Amino acid sequence: LTDIILHQNYPNPFNSTTNINYYLLNSESIKISIYDVLGREVAELYKGWQQSGYHEIQFNTKNISSSLASGIYFYTITTSNQSISKKMILLR
Repeated sequence: LTDIILHQNYPNPFNSTTNINYYLLNSESIKISIYDVLGREVAELYKGWQQSGYHEIQFNTKNISSSLASGIYFYTITTSNQSISKKMILLR
C-alpha cells in the first residue's frame, strides 16, 4: 500500500520552470528534493509537515544558486517510511 502518489512533472521536458504534483494519504513530514544523475542533491524544494491531500510545488531553476546544465534530473518525495522518484529532463 502506497501512502504517496507522485505524478509526472509538467511540462517535461522543461526550460526553467516545471510543476510537481503529489497526493498524500496521511498528514506527515515530507521532503521533496531534486537530484542530478550522479545522485547529488541540487535543490531542496520542501521539508516539513504537510496535510493529507493533493499538493503542487513549482521547481524554478532560477532559484538555484548554481547553474544547472541541460540533462536528466530526478525529483524525490520522501516520508518516514517511503521514497518515490521520477525522472525529468531540463532543456536549456
